[in-house]
Order: sequence, then C-alpha cells, then structure tokens
Amino acid sequence: MDRKQGITHQIRSRLSAGAFADDRLWKRFSARRLELIDTLDLSSKKASEQEAEIQNVAESLRKEFGYSVEYTQDFDKLVRAAVQSVRRNRKRSSKSKKPDPKRQKHSTSSPESEEQFISEIARLRDVHDDVVDLSYPRTRAQSTVDHASATINHMLAQPKLPPLKQLDIRDTPDFDQGILKCRTILINLIDRSKSCAESVTKKSGNLQLLGQSVISACIAYVFEKSFDQVNPKSIDYLRGKLENPRHLAEFFRRLDPNAPQVTDEVAVISLYMLLGGCVKDFGFTSTMMPLAKMFFFCIMRDYPFFAKVATDFEYYEGRGAVVDTDNTPVAPAAPADTASAGAATVPPPVPTSVPASVPVPVAAPIPTPSTYPTTTTTAPTLPPLATLAEASARVLPIPSAISSTSHTPAATPHARSPVIAPVTASVTKHRKKVLLQFCDKVLEFSYPIQNSAPPRHGELIENARSAFHLANNTIVGLRDLRTHQHLSSDSDLERVFLHHEVIEIEVFTMGTKAIPIYELTSTVTGHQGGDGGNNNGNGGNSSGGTQPRYLLPPLKLPVDNFQPLL
Repeated sequence: MDRKQGITHQIRSRLSAGAFADDRLWKRFSARRLELIDTLDLSSKKASEQEAEIQNVAESLRKEFGYSVEYTQDFDKLVRAAVQSVRRNRKRSSKSKKPDPKRQKHSTSSPESEEQFISEIARLRDVHDDVVDLSYPRTRAQSTVDHASATINHMLAQPKLPPLKQLDIRDTPDFDQGILKCRTILINLIDRSKSCAESVTKKSGNLQLLGQSVISACIAYVFEKSFDQVNPKSIDYLRGKLENPRHLAEFFRRLDPNAPQVTDEVAVISLYMLLGGCVKDFGFTSTMMPLAKMFFFCIMRDYPFFAKVATDFEYYEGRGAVVDTDNTPVAPAAPADTASAGAATVPPPVPTSVPASVPVPVAAPIPTPSTYPTTTTTAPTLPPLATLAEASARVLPIPSAISSTSHTPAATPHARSPVIAPVTASVTKHRKKVLLQFCDKVLEFSYPIQNSAPPRHGELIENARSAFHLANNTIVGLRDLRTHQHLSSDSDLERVFLHHEVIEIEVFTMGTKAIPIYELTSTVTGHQGGDGGNNNGNGGNSSGGTQPRYLLPPLKLPVDNFQPLL
C-alpha cells in the first residue's frame, strides 16, 4: 500500500462513523469523485494549480454524502489523492504503451479511445485493492406510483414565473392606498352618524363598550378570514399588538391627521365612541367591514412575514353595503320613484351632503336673478348632476326626486312638471321632506332622521352650486322660508332640521347691498327761474319748460356730534 492509499485508508477510518461504514456507499463515493474529476478535467493539471476547483468538488461531495463542516479538510485530501492517482495512472499507461503498426491502421474513432477513461477507472484500486463498481445503479427505479405521479404532473398546468429582470417593484400591492380608501369610508360614516354628533354632549358607557367590542371582533374576524394558517402563538402576539392602547391611539390619530392632538386615553375612548355610534346608526356590516379591511392592510404593511401565508380579504354583503372594484361602499338602493308616462325627464337627484373626497362639478356662471325673463319654463336637464349623483350615491342616502316648478302661468305648452309618485308610509315614517328652492327651481329630497346627522352648511352650499349651476365666485346664502331667518352656521341648520317636519330652505345669491334711488336723490319740478321749494302743479306747462334738479337728502347727524362752522 503506497503512501496515498495509506492516507485514504486513514481518512476513511475517521469517516466510518458516518455513511462510509458501508462498503457500497464508499464505492459509490469513489465513482462519484472520479466522475467529477473527469467532468471538470481536474487531471489535466497538478493539484497545487487548481486549489479553488478542488475545494468546490470537496464541498460538493461533503454535502452530498451528509457530513458536517468539520470534515471539510478530509474531503479535500480525498479529492487531491484521487487527482494525483489519475495523473499517475495516465503517465504509467503512456509509458507502457508501445507503438503497434497494425493499430495505427485502425480508425481514430475506435471504441477503445472512447472507453479509455473507463479502463483507467478499472485499473485504479481503492484501499481494499478492489475495482470500483461502475455498474452501481445511479438512476432511481421507477415504480407504478412514480409513473402515475409523473402523468398527473404532466397533465396539470405548471406555473410559469416571469424572469427576474421583468419584475417591477411597483407591481407589489400598495397597502397605504388601501388604508386611505378604508379611512375615507370610515370618516364619511362618522360625519353622517347622528349618534357620533350627539356623543359630543351625551356620554354613553354602553356605546363605548360597543365600540370596544367592534374592534376586538374585527381583529378576530381578520385572523380567521385571512391568517388561519399562522401559528396560534403568533396570532396571540399580533392580537396583543393591535389591541394595545398605544396602537389604537395612533390608529385614531391617523383617521384624521388634522384633528387636535389628545392623550392616548382620550384618543382610545373617542375611537370607541365613534365606532359604537357608527354601528348603532349604520349596522355592523357597513362599519366593521371597512374597519376589518383597514386592519388587514395594516398587518400586511407592518408585518411582511405574514403576507406569505395570508389570504386576500374580500367581502360581499347582498343586503347591505357592498364593495366594488374600487373598494368603495355602495349604499343600498332606496325605493324607486315612478313617474307618469307624460312626465318630463327627471334629472338624477342630488344628495344632502357630499364627502370631501368626491369632486363637485361646477357649472359656468349664469345671469343674476334680476336678469331672468318674466316668462319661465321648466328647468333644463342638469348634466353635471349625473356625475355628482353617481359618485356620491355610493356613500349617501339617495334623495327621492328633483323637480322644477314655475311661479308664473306663462309656461310653454310643451313643458310639464314632473309627476312624483307618493312615497310609502314606511319611508316617510323615518324621513323628512326637504325642499331646496332657488328662484323658480325646486330641489326635493328626503332626509333620514334616525341614522343621519343634519347636513353641514358648507355641504348644502356646494350641492346648491352644482344643482342650480351657480358660479364659484357667486356668494350664496341660505334662508328658512317659514321664518325668513338667515341660516349662516351648522347650528342654524340643525335647529331647522330638528324642529320642522317639512324643511323649506331658500337659496339666494348675495352681493353688495343696493341702496334705493329715492334714498340717494329726489327729483323736483319747478318753473324756470322759480324757487325749487315752491313748485306748483302747473310748473310743467310754463313757456320756459321745466328743469329737473337733484337734491341730496339732508344729512342727519346727532346733536352731540355737531361741529360749528368757523
């Protein structure tokens, strides 16, 4: 046994505690080692000239046969020994080979040259002087189950992933955009909620408990809906994070960044009260689903690890709010108002209020009321209202109808006032009739009194601008038609909506106050050359004619402020 074989025997004795205790596995290792040496052509150079290649082969063999990192040097020595053995055997075969004239006549493509490397392996002996068994089967025997699995895999469509170069980071979902949409929905519900408006002056511990229960239910629902594959311990950890008062206070501040800063305790209580009020007025589905989806987006954004096993959170409710492709809730349709066959085309209704996120189309300026003709007709169709109604009807109650009336009998024979079907008792029981009038046009809609707060002054002004085509630079005011009181604030509107069954509000344009002409000047007629103060009735027939003179009214100053002339 030469020195190299002694080293190989010594190394194998150290590795016998592992897989190399089996002679068959050792022969398989020897064949695999020679295969890698031939594939990488390591026998063409000395071992000292290819350190990196030998290290790679040794590392590959170590991992393939399941040995730890501490045996790296042993596998490195085994590969080096094999490289040197192959080089030494090739030199011996080239020296012992004699030129044969008969062999030179044979073709160079004889099978002997192709099997030269196999013959070298056959002459190479391991530590036991045994020839390496190259007939050891390296392919796996295919059973009936394997053939069936291969057939099924071939029938199924395999997923085709795009190349990494074509992947764009912008293709990843934008969770912040989803959070913004859900936040807009919740803010709109809070603005419309009557209970939320009353909670400012009336505290309710039961409403606070309801809001707290809603948050816990939403978090549990998200876990069951989208994270049912996550470890229960991770779920408990994540639930503690989401229900932490500090996290809920930050959640409340992000709902409305413009709100005044409050302490964490006040923020959490306010969040409970607002969510409880929304559930009381609009039900569980309309409130909990946007809130649950907002929690889902927060988890996906702040904890990317859970995104690998998460299921997309979608919901649909047939009788309540639904979610369209834009993730915007759509209010359930109100009972449709039917019109007679001869009724004029009724433009789409205008809601009581428009959320801040819905753009309000503004029409071109129209003439002031003083320039309207005396003969009026029915109002034309209002194209901008279609876009406004489609965008805002998703989140607001749908008004009953819009009509246009004429205060003068000289209307055109072809124009007819629309016939509005009577509203059923179930609708009128919980709604109030609202009439918004501007000149000869009247906008009629209904106001739900149970679950909606009165519209704000600014929202009503914006709806009036869009419905009646008022320009942006026009100063618009509101007036109660019953008391002729000017409505200039939200509190004035709230008082009218609470104390009247039928709300009639007049929309008017305001400008600089016009001073009557008789307060500025007075025209007197007198004889030519006569005293203007002693005119008689015949002064207009004098030969010299009449001269109109404009006299300013006397200056009325208090006696205390009288300054004597010097």
